[in-house]
Amino acid sequence: MANGAEHDHRSQPSTTADPKAEETDEAAKLPPTEVGLLLLEVYFKRVYNATLLFHKNIAFQLYLQNDIPDYLLRAIFAQAALFLKHVDANSQYKQYINILPMHTLFEMSWPWARSASREVLSQADEPTLLRTQALQVLQLYYFSQGETQRAIIHASLAYQQSRLLGYDMLYEDVASSSSTNRSMQFDREMRRRSFWASWYSFCIGSTQLDSSTACESVAGLPLPATFEKGGSVRGVELKLGQKMEVDWSTETCANHETAVSSPCSLMAELVKLSGIW
Repeated sequence: MANGAEHDHRSQPSTTADPKAEETDEAAKLPPTEVGLLLLEVYFKRVYNATLLFHKNIAFQLYLQNDIPDYLLRAIFAQAALFLKHVDANSQYKQYINILPMHTLFEMSWPWARSASREVLSQADEPTLLRTQALQVLQLYYFSQGETQRAIIHASLAYQQSRLLGYDMLYEDVASSSSTNRSMQFDREMRRRSFWASWYSFCIGSTQLDSSTACESVAGLPLPATFEKGGSVRGVELKLGQKMEVDWSTETCANHETAVSSPCSLMAELVKLSGIW
């Protein structure tokens, strides 16, 4: 999810509806905007790698502008709805219960995920950043539901798409702070982060030999940057900090004298830990 968006509009977990029931368009209908904002907030609050894939402020802006494709919203909402299974009237979300009961949102989780999967997988031969992000959200959803085969398929496809799109080759550093270039830099950063997200999942499911090769293949690629506070769809100020050598030792990105004293982003530390592991 970068500046703007292109418009692309069983084994059944035991926690979801009857596997024999037909999954209709009505079952996967998107919720009212108020509930969608709630689900976005839950997603960023509860999903550990949410800020690796998306910039929170811009995600909310794009949602309110109707600039996020339905399949990506369904993927995100499906993941967020899992955390609303046990919400009651005394919870922090009680103001939304009269709009749509929380257990209803939880029950919609599976239809949302399946609808998103069908659309994204049907267009797998036309990879884009948004489709790759949707695959990554869905692979975590299916993994959390014990749907291992589905999770592996989505994760593998996300990794291959990220590489086909060249997101693992974005080595250049940030060179300018002008508003025009900032927008381009932000777009490139989000593509690079999309690759890092898929690389992280690939490493988790790889053998030791595959993981060693994976670490070597990303030597010199800047780790996820630190975002400045705020931001708009025209771009976000960011600071590249570090990259990793072939032996997975830290190196400061060139042309960033302050990078040594500036802390890495939390997502950069997550990537570093994955390589060490």
